[in-house]
Amino acid sequence: MKPATAETVRTELGFLRYPVSGDTADKIRIRCFGNFEVFKNGSPLAFPRSRAKEVLAYLVLKRGGSCTLRDLAAVLYEDEPYSLRQRDRTRQLIFTLAQTLREAGAENVLIRRRNSVAVDPKAVDCDYYRFLDMDVDAINTYTGEFMAQYEWAVFTTGFLDRRQ
Repeated sequence: MKPATAETVRTELGFLRYPVSGDTADKIRIRCFGNFEVFKNGSPLAFPRSRAKEVLAYLVLKRGGSCTLRDLAAVLYEDEPYSLRQRDRTRQLIFTLAQTLREAGAENVLIRRRNSVAVDPKAVDCDYYRFLDMDVDAINTYTGEFMAQYEWAVFTTGFLDRRQ
């Protein structure tokens, strides 16, 4: 009925079978299906280094599990033996990632500890996480591609195909 007021809209939304949750408005939105992309307020987040974005992608894949610098370096620089130079480059990438998230107002996404880092799954709205929680919209969004630009993500595609 017209004119619609904020109160009538809230009342009608309360009658939905799957109520609209307002808690995702302030969260970083992460899209893993297709290419890996990160959004804040509907706009893509700009990463000064593509490897910093790849670090975030790998941490999202780990779903809150912490990764050491050595683990991340093994993924990022798979063809090279681990060295102090790799450790320092990986530290710099984590710093750049943290700075990018801080500038976007999402510093709570990263959990940093001495020699390890993780993503807080509750701090992001992620299609992959919703898929694993059996969200129908997320399941319907999956078309057989998962973080397509990263070779290390290929193994997860098979898992998702079987789960779908």
